[in-house]
Amino acid sequence: MERFYRQFLFDGILPFWREHGIDRTHGGLLTCLDDAGQLMSSDKFVWSQARGVWTFAAIYRRLQPDPELLDIAVQTAEFCLTHAIQADGRVCFRLSQQGEVLEGPTSIYADLFLAYGLNELYLATGTDRYREMALQLFKRSAGEIQKPYFDKLAPYALPAGVAWVHGPPMIALETANELLEGGSDPEISAFVDWALDRIMRHHRRPEMRTLLEHLGPADEFIDSPPGRAVVPGHSIESMWFVIHAALRLNRPALVQEATEVIRWMVEAGWDAEFGGLFLGRDSEGIEPPWYANADKKLWWVHCEALYALLLCRQLGSGGWSEEWFERIRQWAFAHHGDGTGEWIQRLDRSGKPIEELIALPVKDPFHLPRALILSIQLLSNQHPYVR
Repeated sequence: MERFYRQFLFDGILPFWREHGIDRTHGGLLTCLDDAGQLMSSDKFVWSQARGVWTFAAIYRRLQPDPELLDIAVQTAEFCLTHAIQADGRVCFRLSQQGEVLEGPTSIYADLFLAYGLNELYLATGTDRYREMALQLFKRSAGEIQKPYFDKLAPYALPAGVAWVHGPPMIALETANELLEGGSDPEISAFVDWALDRIMRHHRRPEMRTLLEHLGPADEFIDSPPGRAVVPGHSIESMWFVIHAALRLNRPALVQEATEVIRWMVEAGWDAEFGGLFLGRDSEGIEPPWYANADKKLWWVHCEALYALLLCRQLGSGGWSEEWFERIRQWAFAHHGDGTGEWIQRLDRSGKPIEELIALPVKDPFHLPRALILSIQLLSNQHPYVR
């Protein structure tokens, strides 16, 4: 499997991005692409640019020190640092191809992903200013998301009656995990404790066997369509973030709790009729779920599930993780792509390709290559947390 994943990454994924996704004139990446690589828009969403920085720097640092990959990461980071950061330190959400601001700081995810990418680039190059900017971006963001009713969530909106959203602490947790690889920092360590508590003691609901995306001001369950929203892919991704933190902190009970949630989510998210994992579900089974495009099958959900289940398997979770890994692997490679090139991103419930917009008009070099990078590290005994 390790050999197949390496071939998939280096012979299937990277050639697509080298051919279609590198803006060699203005810097940065072109990510508003269709599945064939056709440019649909020259706009540059900063969270896509930032995630690309992480991917190319991570492949260079963790798997293959190819100078071209590092150059792509560096020029994309420099494009972001030159054009995306406002005078107050906040990160703009969308730029033109040349770098003009088209949409300002409407999304904390842009800030967090830029911190994530810059930190990986620091680890790859040793360039202190990347680390310094990553810390600055993260610490300001971490302070903001620890308050209820935080609403800088583009491309999503804060639903009425919701005070706490799972997404910001989830993304910030893995960013913090990786920042701590670059050096200890008491402020970041304290944030990790807060994020773990928020996710695992509030959004995780053992009595319901689920993880809720939205909570009320006192962390209460809201019996409304958005209050019942469950997003299996988010929950699975969040739980491997938690496992990474728990392994680093030597908290085996927390690893077990997160592993349990992954099992709940693959069981709840699986489509018994057509196969594959649903994008959204309702915690009470009420149809249709509130989450937009809930019945669609998206590439990123299956990417996160494949890495999370492999991680569970490697940690000795038992036969269930092996069974689910194989089931989801077979479905994903039969419908998204066979491993010889980039995946088809968006499918309808039956597994047929669709062109309708879901969230953003982007095809990022992120979820799929990240899942492959981490899986290769896991299978080759080079994983940062599983020794």
